[in-house]
Amino acid sequence: MGYSANYIAFGFQPSDIADSKFDRICETPDNMTRLKDMQHARQLVVQNLQKDHERQKKFYDRRHRTHDYQINDKVLVYNPSFRQGTAKAFTTPFHGPGTVIKKLHNNAYQVRIQDKRGNWIIDDVAIQRLRPYYEDVLYLEKYGIEEKNE
Repeated sequence: MGYSANYIAFGFQPSDIADSKFDRICETPDNMTRLKDMQHARQLVVQNLQKDHERQKKFYDRRHRTHDYQINDKVLVYNPSFRQGTAKAFTTPFHGPGTVIKKLHNNAYQVRIQDKRGNWIIDDVAIQRLRPYYEDVLYLEKYGIEEKNE
């Protein structure tokens, strides 16, 4: 079952660098047998790739949670850039909260978020970079803070 890339591509195992030339394929008398072996090896490769794909999909789907954001939902945007001179342990790669303005398609949203200078910007963000933002309701109630509508 252990076929090398050279065997799958050319039908033989090279014994040295000179053997990996293309012209050696035509020199052997049993080309038809070798061709059938190559086709069988390629079929095994395709079958193994399909099995691995299904297995990896099963593990991915087990942990993956899709999230569909609605307009005006609060989100955090993943942006892993750190300011020079700050420790990564004390910074977060998520910026926000931002507000979802529009759904562009299944995997992208338009988000209104505040940059480091305090200016509001509108950015198109892939869904992989978004996380839902959960406000601390107890904190807001304790200090009498009302939600700001942006």
